[in-house]
Amino acid sequence: MSVVYFVVIVAAASLAAGLMGMVINPLIFGGTAADGLLIWFTSELVDYLVILPVILTMPRWRLPPRNQRRRELRSINWLLVAPVLTLLLGGLLGLVISGPGAISYLVPGLLWCALVYSLFVTAVLTLLCSVWTLMAVSVGYLHLGSDFDARHALQSFRIGVALMVLAPLAVASVMAARNELLSQLQHAASHDRLTGVLNRAGFMDRAEGLLHGATGRDRPFVALMLDIDHFKRVNDLHGHAAGDQVLAGFAQLASRCLRDSDVIGRLGGEEFAVLLPDATPAAAQAVAQRICDACATQVTSLLDGTQLVTTVSIGTAHAPSMPVSLEALLSAADEALYRAKQAGRNQVVMGNLVPAVVM
Repeated sequence: MSVVYFVVIVAAASLAAGLMGMVINPLIFGGTAADGLLIWFTSELVDYLVILPVILTMPRWRLPPRNQRRRELRSINWLLVAPVLTLLLGGLLGLVISGPGAISYLVPGLLWCALVYSLFVTAVLTLLCSVWTLMAVSVGYLHLGSDFDARHALQSFRIGVALMVLAPLAVASVMAARNELLSQLQHAASHDRLTGVLNRAGFMDRAEGLLHGATGRDRPFVALMLDIDHFKRVNDLHGHAAGDQVLAGFAQLASRCLRDSDVIGRLGGEEFAVLLPDATPAAAQAVAQRICDACATQVTSLLDGTQLVTTVSIGTAHAPSMPVSLEALLSAADEALYRAKQAGRNQVVMGNLVPAVVM
């Protein structure tokens, strides 16, 4: 719908320019009012359709660190260059085989770019293609088989360029809406709606991906199993709404104690799990203790004014090298969690070392 609104607004602005041309063309250039309307309308229509999408979709520029740029460059899928190569081939084909259909040689490449690239990149490419087409025709490189000295021939050409721009912009807008919807669906499928952290399936997928990516390397991992103490009592005494508030507050608290590379998820009920890549047992102990201490000091203000304080029990397990199964790592951490609860809760217990699996 944004493309529809955009076209309507651009058409209205171009018409306003055309109405000015109706007055100016006879007074200054000695032409007719009808020619002034058509000339000004078509010229402004092309300018607006070509330039405004680039301005309206321009993202914020933030140059990533040099090391990140190098990693991104190495990870580029060079097949993504194929749509741009198709555009170049379309332009070259127009130089070799000129004629009335040459203006459409760029359309397949533009549509492919709209399917693959972002809306901003597509807008930039349509700008470049439109400018190239207009300049190539004006200097005589691209011959469309039309006499532009004829009445309305140039205006017809400009309208053709404007319509050529609309198709990839519309397709790119549809793809942008589709990708945003898919991203929302993927987020909803992998995240817990109440706490905002990964759900069980999302945590398992993300953690398995980290472990598989470390296979063959000497990369340590630490798993934490966390369980909010006496959570059933919170639900029984204060209601499930209060329990939901405690869960959401704890998830936010635990997330603040972690690094961006760490993975946290809610496995079910009041039980959470954390995977710490590249962490030593001492560092994991410090992280777990920080979460435990922060939870014991965090006050949850319920809707009825009650000030509620909860604690958490945490078990850890360490895998010094890969490969190791996620199930084994979580099972060892769960055993340590059981010992923490048996020892009185509100504490961190270090679990056993999880050896690498012999392949």
